[in-house]
Amino acid sequence: MSVIDLIHNACQEDHGAILLHGRGFYDLVCDDGKIRPLFEAVRRMLYREFGMLFATFSKAHGLNWFESWITNERDRQTVRGAFQKSGILAIKTDQNETIAMLRATTELLRSGTADLTWQDGRPLRVGICFEFAEHFSPCMAPGSQTEAQLVIAEHIHITSQSLALRKSGNKLFFHGRLQHMDELASAHLKKVRLPQPDMNEKLEFTKAAIDIYPNARFEDGLDVDGVVAFTVHTPNRSLEGQLRASDRTGRPLTAAEIAEQKNADVHELSEGTLRPLDTRRVIDLKLVGQNIKVPRKFLKKWARMLREGDPSTPANVLLGGCAASGKTDLCLETGRLSQLPNFQMLSTKDGLVGGTERKTRVQHDVLRAWEPNVAFVDEFTETFPVDRGGFNGDSGASLAVIAELLTALSDQTRCGRSILLATTNRVHTIGSALLTRFVVLPVLFPLREDFPAIIVEIARKALPGSGIDANDPKVIEAGAIFYSKGAGPRDIRSAITTALVTCDSTVSNADLVLFAANDFIPRRDFLTIVYADLQAIRHCTSKSFLPWAGEAGAVGSIPEYLNGIVDPKTGDLDLSALDAKIKELEPYNNV
Repeated sequence: MSVIDLIHNACQEDHGAILLHGRGFYDLVCDDGKIRPLFEAVRRMLYREFGMLFATFSKAHGLNWFESWITNERDRQTVRGAFQKSGILAIKTDQNETIAMLRATTELLRSGTADLTWQDGRPLRVGICFEFAEHFSPCMAPGSQTEAQLVIAEHIHITSQSLALRKSGNKLFFHGRLQHMDELASAHLKKVRLPQPDMNEKLEFTKAAIDIYPNARFEDGLDVDGVVAFTVHTPNRSLEGQLRASDRTGRPLTAAEIAEQKNADVHELSEGTLRPLDTRRVIDLKLVGQNIKVPRKFLKKWARMLREGDPSTPANVLLGGCAASGKTDLCLETGRLSQLPNFQMLSTKDGLVGGTERKTRVQHDVLRAWEPNVAFVDEFTETFPVDRGGFNGDSGASLAVIAELLTALSDQTRCGRSILLATTNRVHTIGSALLTRFVVLPVLFPLREDFPAIIVEIARKALPGSGIDANDPKVIEAGAIFYSKGAGPRDIRSAITTALVTCDSTVSNADLVLFAANDFIPRRDFLTIVYADLQAIRHCTSKSFLPWAGEAGAVGSIPEYLNGIVDPKTGDLDLSALDAKIKELEPYNNV
């Protein structure tokens, strides 16, 4: 449903006081084949459908009733007379202007237009919108409001429940950021969230804009459909500005420019709590190894199910395991395969009292409004508070964030519409209430026998044209050394690039890889890796998700450190032995 339809429906439902929030009032829309600011499209709709004159008030511009847009002189005099009688046109511009305007507006809207008609015979109705509502009635700690702010909040609270206002057919509008408004003021307003442009609206707008700017062009490989996919759920004004610049300069609009603008738009709309997820790093990425196959299989399946809107898709998936096991790359690949908008969730911590809780609500509201999508949290346990126990020292902000997370993640209507992918090395630190909201997929440290293939894949990019063979004895030896040192793919890549600088250019690539393995100094104890993996296995939510689970009940390769814990014939876990091993390795829990 378009933003104009949403406002039309709220008026048709006969609400007297309406709060419009979400999309900016000065964003652009395609209205009747032309591009107009949203407020102008609203003005045209209200006059056409309800015989309503639309006026706006802001601290910056005062009252604007668009007198020049009233073409009939008799109508203009009728409106002016009603405004003069209510005293609206005589209000002084001083510190009490907003209070005086609210009182005069309420008087006008309640009864001041009852006997007035337009030239065409329709009843004359008035709708006045107070813009930037959060500026004159901001959300503040009790006791910190000024006298004027208290008066305004009380006035809006009382007027929004006025039966006389509702009966009059006139409308009192507010436009602003709901999360920043005083709760008393907004309590009884009809709240209408104006969504950012969806795919259909963005396509219609883009085609209309290209008609207006015929000299605008895109770089090779970029077309209208690609631009729409890039810019969906972002303000139209940003795209219009870029098309206008291309039209005026003749310079083609590039995907990089559009992506940069989208990044800025998402950051602004989410108040810095989201950013577009860049999945380009997994293009041409080949993930190898037995331990990556099972989680990758399920993630690929869920990406397809999400793309098709299948309600059986899990809403929240947590990838647990040691560092550098490929969790992040798996999430990025899943986001790319979904072919949906991808967003990274950032920390909502804020320095102002109440700011953290408010930003958390904004983050989830924005994600909900932009469905379908993929949301990603890297290092989940470090980005958000995850346990309700202990002392946080932040006056309850962490508990409020956890409460918001528990509510948002338990919403089953998100299934098939949105998926949250999260990674962590410390799955055991997540409180049980939060952890039960997730499907937990263990992504374990690679097996010893997989290291040669991993080295070859890393060398393919680090040493272009190297031609290294996984069956080369030197590569096999290097793999065994890297494994014994607990070197993950990230460490191997770093060791090889360091060896490129250290070794003579005449050294063969196989010798260089072997040198890199011997030269590498481990930065963590291998038992730290084992501890993280054991915890991921312990919290796994399905036997089918375990990396040794093969087809038709077959059991694949099992990590060496699971001897005595996993039955090599059935793949079953001995939970008592697993718990005992975890307790034994607790000194190595610095993961």
